[in-house]
Amino acid sequence: MMKKPVIGITCNYDFHDAIGTMTNLGGPGQDWDYLAMDYANAIVRAGGVPVILPNTEKPEVLDDFVRTLDGVICSGGSDVDPHLYGEEPGGFCGPVFVRRDQQEMQIIRTAYAAKLPLLGICRGLQAMNVCFGGTLIQDLPHETGTYHSIVVYSRNTGVHDVHLEKDSQLAKIYGKRTVKVNSLHHQGIRKLAENATVIGKTADGVIEAMSFSGGNAFCLGVQWHPEMMYDSRDQQKLFTAFIRACAKK
Repeated sequence: MMKKPVIGITCNYDFHDAIGTMTNLGGPGQDWDYLAMDYANAIVRAGGVPVILPNTEKPEVLDDFVRTLDGVICSGGSDVDPHLYGEEPGGFCGPVFVRRDQQEMQIIRTAYAAKLPLLGICRGLQAMNVCFGGTLIQDLPHETGTYHSIVVYSRNTGVHDVHLEKDSQLAKIYGKRTVKVNSLHHQGIRKLAENATVIGKTADGVIEAMSFSGGNAFCLGVQWHPEMMYDSRDQQKLFTAFIRACAKK
């Protein structure tokens, strides 16, 4: 029997007491790593084995383990620290957790150097762009007048179209040039990393998908949340293609 690809998934970090006290799982003064089950479920459905990568006190401690993985997903979550791309946080920047930023940047660099398949989702796309030298728009509504944090719909509902570049990796995966996606982000891509190529945008010009050269042939990110669209055949195609790339590793 062929071994199932093992996929590392980055996770959220928070130090607020409310997480422990509200769930009755802990008390004051504890730090927390956590992840929505949608990510693990999407990987299992596609034929992989999910493993959560914790946020540690020493980011490099996971390097050797990351190299043993078959692929890495950089998950969604809080805003990336603007200091990482040479800016001060503005008034519309959301919560920032430096420990997660440090850990995720280290994981991206290690996985990229090891030529592992990489998939960035929402914040994950933004983190990959920043890690490779790009910058972000700290708040789309304030800076561009576009609104993409559409939370009035259920998580699995497509609310706007993404137009994919002809012959791009995503256009080949989906088998078409336009896909309908959900939308839960208030930040976006400003300056592209030098190794980045835009492969998907919305009608209002927001970058929704990018590929990155120099690593594995599967090294891309999307701004929407395909893992939340659990009943979408289109979005399952993305995870299936990712797991196939991981199996080749």
